[in-house]
Amino acid sequence: MDDWHLMAEMEAIVGSIADLARIEVQRHDLVLSELIVLLKFAADRLYSNVFQVYNLDAPRTTTTTVASFPRCAVAADELSPLAHTCLARLKGQVNMRIPLATAQTVMILQLDPRTKFSVASLIQHPGEAGEKSGVATDGKQATKERGGDADDERLEQTIAAGNKLLYDAHREVYCKLNAGSCGGDEEAADVSSPNFDLVPSVDDDKVICGAPIAVTKPTTTSKTIQHAQADKVVDEWLEYTVDWVSVACRYSADENKSKDDFTPLMLVRRNGVVCWRVEAVCEHVDILRWFRESASGRFRSIAALARIWLGRAPSNASQERVFSTGGFVMNSLRTRTNNLRAEMQVLLKHNKKEIRHMELESNSG
Repeated sequence: MDDWHLMAEMEAIVGSIADLARIEVQRHDLVLSELIVLLKFAADRLYSNVFQVYNLDAPRTTTTTVASFPRCAVAADELSPLAHTCLARLKGQVNMRIPLATAQTVMILQLDPRTKFSVASLIQHPGEAGEKSGVATDGKQATKERGGDADDERLEQTIAAGNKLLYDAHREVYCKLNAGSCGGDEEAADVSSPNFDLVPSVDDDKVICGAPIAVTKPTTTSKTIQHAQADKVVDEWLEYTVDWVSVACRYSADENKSKDDFTPLMLVRRNGVVCWRVEAVCEHVDILRWFRESASGRFRSIAALARIWLGRAPSNASQERVFSTGGFVMNSLRTRTNNLRAEMQVLLKHNKKEIRHMELESNSG
C-alpha cells in the first residue's frame, strides 16, 4: 500500500507539468505570451505549500474517473522522503527550462491585453515567490530579505527595460504607418527654415530686394510630435481593459453557452477583489482574432506591432522548453504529443544497422 501512496504523491507533484502534454494545451496556434502563462502556471504548482493528492481510502463508485477521483490536501512538509526527492528533481528540471525574464519577455506580455496587467507576477521566478512567502528564523530572515531586495530590483529593471523597448518599437511602427504626413511636414519645415547664418550682408543700394523673410526660431520637429503621439497611444493601450467574458461568449463554438457559463471560469475573487483568471482567459480567447476584429481600428499601430511579436509562430526552441518539461516527445513542429513518432524513433534507432544494410542492398541491386 505504501507504493500506491507514493504513486499518488508523485502524481500530485508531476500533474501540473504533465498537463502541458495534453492535446488541448499544445495548440498549433499558440502565441508566445500563452506559452509564458502555461509554464508559469505549471511551475507555480510545484512551489505550492499544499498538494492535492488522491485519497485512496475514500469511498468511490464504479463511475469514478481520473477527474472525479477524490483528493485530499496534503502539506508539502508531510510528503514522504521519496516524494520530496521527486519534487526537488522536478524543480531542478523546470528551473533549467525557465530562463530569467528579459525586456523582450516584458514587451510580449504588454502587447497581449490578457497579460499586460500581470507582467510582474508572470516574469517573477516561481521560487522567488515561494521564498518570500516562507517563514524564516534567526539569521536566515535577514539573508532572505537582502536576496528579496535584489530580486525586486532586478524585476523592476527588467520591467523598465521592457517598457522602453515597447515605446521605442511602437514609435518606429507608428511613424511608418504615418509616413506620408510625416514626410510632408518635414519637407515644409526644410523649405521655410533655411540657415540664416549663411546669408551674406551687403551695403550696396543697387541690390534688388524682394519680400523680407521673418526670422523664426526653430520649433518642435514633426518627428518629435509623432513620437509624443505614439507614446500617448501606448499610454492609452496600457490602461485599456476588455470584457473578456463577452469576447469568449462571442468566439465560442458552442452557441448554447452564455455569459453565465464563462463567468465562473474566467473570473476569480481574491481578497474581496474580482479579477480575471489569466490562464482561463488565454484558453478561451483567440487573441489574434481579437486583434483583427476589435483592436485594428482603435489601436492600429499596436495591432501591427502585436502581429510582429505575437502573430508569428513561436520558435521550436521556446515550445520545446515548455512542453518537454513533462518528458514527452514532440512532432516536427513540437506543438503536440506524437506517440507514433516516438515509437518510430525508437524502432529506427534500434534497427539502424539493419536498415542501413537493407538500403545498401537495394541500391546495389
